Amino acid sequence: MARLILNPLRFLGTAFSIAILLLYSSSLAWAKADDIDQQQPNPLELTEPDPLLPKLPVERPLTRGELKQLREALDELDVQAKAQLAAGNPEKAFEIWYREIRLRRVAGGNLEEVETLGRVGAIAWDGNHKPQVQLITKRLATIQQQAQTEGSLDQGLLIALGQAYQQVRVPGQALAIYDQILADLRQSGDNEAIEATLKTMAGLHMTWFDYPKAIATYEELLSLAQQRGDRVQEFVYLQEIAYIYDQAKEPENALRMKQKLAASY
Repeated sequence: MARLILNPLRFLGTAFSIAILLLYSSSLAWAKADDIDQQQPNPLELTEPDPLLPKLPVERPLTRGELKQLREALDELDVQAKAQLAAGNPEKAFEIWYREIRLRRVAGGNLEEVETLGRVGAIAWDGNHKPQVQLITKRLATIQQQAQTEGSLDQGLLIALGQAYQQVRVPGQALAIYDQILADLRQSGDNEAIEATLKTMAGLHMTWFDYPKAIATYEELLSLAQQRGDRVQEFVYLQEIAYIYDQAKEPENALRMKQKLAASY
């Protein structure tokens, strides 16, 4: 009886070809899905009329009473979105939040929209809702770019953007904003605000394990404390620097800071 002898190399080659074909087909499917996503409008930038807005015969700013009524309705939308999220309906929850964000832009311009983007972005990040985080981050970048172009990127909006970028965990963008805030504060000589901004930046550097920049920032804070003779804050900043050197596995520098701490008692 004739025996069928399989060539193992030929079998492996066929299996490998099939695997490559499947991988290629999968890649095409993902690319096609990405193209579709890119073609879809950002739901945060839709401009259709909303039933919560009053129907005006002519375009005009909303009155104080209309704004109050609108903001109360938006607070209710936030409650509804949280209820949907708690019930296990994240898509419906973010659909409601997106509506709130669009209307916050009407109620309070860029500032109120950015603050709401940060709040909702933090919820998206905490819940690991990656597409929502990406949409919110993209909208924040658009607002920043438009405000820069229009010359309306004032201190209040910068602070709100920095906070929002922190909430969606985009440290590079957040630090770039805080650098700009810090440059403005240095010109004005507002030492209290400078110190608060440096503390925020130091915390961001530590969160993302950028020890060299964290140390440099705390050293500037230490210098400010020494200049004004604030022994309490000087001690606090020395402690922070010693701790960071420990985390960075630099025992000699950590020991040097601890010796300064001992001398400051």
